[in-house]
Amino acid sequence: MEIVLYSFSKEPNSTAVPQSPGTAVPGQLREASSIQSPTVDFQNVPPNYNYAYIPKWSRYYFIENWSWETGLWRAYMQVDVLASFRDSIGGSVQYVLRAASNFDGRIVDTSYPTIANNSAAVYTSWQALPWDLNGGCYILGVKGDFTSFYVFSPSALSSFCDWMFSDDYADQYFPGWAEKFPQIKVELNPMQYISSITWYPFNFLGEGSTLSVGWASYPYGADRVPDNGLFEPASISFDIPRHPQSERGEYLNLAPYSRYQLFYPPWGMISLDSTVLCNCKSISCGIHVDMKTGAASLDVFADNGLLLSRLDAQLGVSCQFTQIAAPGYGSMNALGASMGVVSSVATGNYLGAASGILTAIGDAASSMVPAANSLGASGGVNSLTGRAGLQAQFLEITDEDLPHRGRPLCQRVLISTLSGYVLCANVEIDCEGTLRERDEITRYMEEGFVYA
Repeated sequence: MEIVLYSFSKEPNSTAVPQSPGTAVPGQLREASSIQSPTVDFQNVPPNYNYAYIPKWSRYYFIENWSWETGLWRAYMQVDVLASFRDSIGGSVQYVLRAASNFDGRIVDTSYPTIANNSAAVYTSWQALPWDLNGGCYILGVKGDFTSFYVFSPSALSSFCDWMFSDDYADQYFPGWAEKFPQIKVELNPMQYISSITWYPFNFLGEGSTLSVGWASYPYGADRVPDNGLFEPASISFDIPRHPQSERGEYLNLAPYSRYQLFYPPWGMISLDSTVLCNCKSISCGIHVDMKTGAASLDVFADNGLLLSRLDAQLGVSCQFTQIAAPGYGSMNALGASMGVVSSVATGNYLGAASGILTAIGDAASSMVPAANSLGASGGVNSLTGRAGLQAQFLEITDEDLPHRGRPLCQRVLISTLSGYVLCANVEIDCEGTLRERDEITRYMEEGFVYA
């Protein structure tokens, strides 16, 4: 029987076959042999070979051992089922779990553990907030038949408060009496018509309107907040960073490998859903402010239009204002004290500016009533400071072994379209091999083999 001998190195789980011509020699099959494990005697053949092909059976064999008996070299062989039935394997369509030459990066691969040290895998991007703590405007709620809201710049608010506690205001109630009887201004108490005062860290354009405080008309008019009272500051956008190892699979852009957080004052730290961000390149942050109440909503949208988060917070800063009646102040003293608002505004002390205006003028209103009246509570700008930022934390995974473990594919694939490592599930192979050979092929394919 003709046998072709080779010196050929390969892994047992590989379909590789020799590409160079072997040495064809005659061999004598021993009686106690099988097609899977033949024993063959050779004459004048050195035991330098480790691989064989028997054309009569169309099978490749590993030579497991040589022995010298009765003047002959005896070879003990074991069938190489992957090489022998390579064409049948390549022509089959199988459900491939993992492969070295093709993969689906969306499938989570848990075969590689994460590395505990993630200090080098932190990304942060900062942007300025769409407002200025050194500017802004005030919104006053003024009571009448119903409460209306008016917009004032810091300097316009100073002028308005000066007027409320001036002789001009009192003269509209008691013409000519205010100068002769300054104590009468205490009885007017214009503060009772102010329902709220709120500072915002941005400018707002209202609608031109008249303004009355009680029965007195403000001669300079004021900008009224429209009925809907909504304002949208400029939006902010952030690019979404990718996991530094994401070329190994998009799943690394998902939790727990990637975690995304948005910091946006005054809403604080906001966790973002990585299952949405993995398919996006950027997010945008839009704000809707109710200029009458100071309430604001933050909407975070992905670039595909999905809403990631909507949060509410108080963006307007409530200012406390007080009218105090105490001895020792006259009209001119009140005016001088109220001018201190200009200094407060210049130094960024907006809450002090509003409180200082009304407190100082109130003190000068009269020496008849030793009492203090206050409305509202002072808020704070501390929650509005800082910058908006997107932070990403990445857990890195250990190095991969692509030639021996591949990557997830999870598709039905024609095996011949792949190369290298392949791992299949539920293998069904159609070949001319024996039952034992088909079982061995199935075992190799379901444990992982190399298609070459």
